[in-house]
Amino acid sequence: MYNNIVKWVKHSRKLGKRKIKYFNDFPNRYSSMLPLIEVSRAYSYKKGSQIPSVVFMKIDEYYDDFTIIVIVVDDKLAKAFQRRYGKDRVLIEGKLTDKQLKKIMELVDNLCNYLRLKKSMDLVWK
Repeated sequence: MYNNIVKWVKHSRKLGKRKIKYFNDFPNRYSSMLPLIEVSRAYSYKKGSQIPSVVFMKIDEYYDDFTIIVIVVDDKLAKAFQRRYGKDRVLIEGKLTDKQLKKIMELVDNLCNYLRLKKSMDLVWK
């Protein structure tokens, strides 16, 4: 899976003029990876509001069944997730050092950017 991600995942800030094409192609590229992913969800909420309980409920559904790592895209959300799941299960984007984890984090970050830009997850939801 990692090799599939590395080939096409780029940080959105580094795309420049190619950003529009990249995000237009994103659903097809990402959906080809869905068979390799157990759960894929993205949630949005208004700045300053609480994290919706549905986010925690969805994680809780899988928490005991898997050795799960909760990846937090935004550093500002880390404390809420660490309180609930512990510091050893929450990876903070700004503090990742492992090269492989950074590529996976870029994929997650781009999934959230796609949601923000396109307002639709129909093609990338699992």
